[in-house]
Amino acid sequence: MAQKPSKPDSTQGDDRNLVAVDDSYAGASFEDRLYLFWEKYKGAVVLLCIALVVIIVGREGLRIWADVQDSRVQATFAEAATPEELRAFATDHRGHPLAGLALLDLADQAYRAGSYHQAAQDYSAAAAILTEPSLKARARMGEAVSHVRDGATAAAEPVLERLARDASQLLAIRSEAHYHLAVLAREAGDYDRAREKADAILDLNPGGFWANRAQSLRTSLPPQES
Repeated sequence: MAQKPSKPDSTQGDDRNLVAVDDSYAGASFEDRLYLFWEKYKGAVVLLCIALVVIIVGREGLRIWADVQDSRVQATFAEAATPEELRAFATDHRGHPLAGLALLDLADQAYRAGSYHQAAQDYSAAAAILTEPSLKARARMGEAVSHVRDGATAAAEPVLERLARDASQLLAIRSEAHYHLAVLAREAGDYDRAREKADAILDLNPGGFWANRAQSLRTSLPPQES
């Protein structure tokens, strides 16, 4: 039996049913649009990914480098034993927190040696670097007291006033600042101001160490005129 010839495919070789899929084709599927986007922007996407990798690697590299450098600075600080070495460290690492500690140490040494002018300079430089509140306050107080011991009361008073009025400071720091101001006022013959500063301590921290000294200072003043 002869085989029945198959019916020819009417679409074979006919491109009339094909639709070009590009940005202008509204009926494109999500996969088609994703493919078109990749084909159009793949170069930019690859460059962006490379840039992000470079940034991340670079940032991590900088962090590691900074950690290594900081470890070296700490080791150098630990090895600084003499005043000359501490001074050199503070100069070579200007602005570093450990440079602030080096200057604070130098200031303490100068104060103990009676070099009050140098002590005031080093305390001031240390306070400008240190960020830890208690250390910064100690440096500022040291600066002020060094000025007082050096006879530079005009330089001491503004520093003491800032400490006394700073509500963020410990009560002991504020009270001590008021006390030094009271003593300066008494020595200058300004007894009203001396009483004012002594009373400020008694109001601020009546149970503290400086309150006892303020009370003693107050009783040492001439009677208040009526």
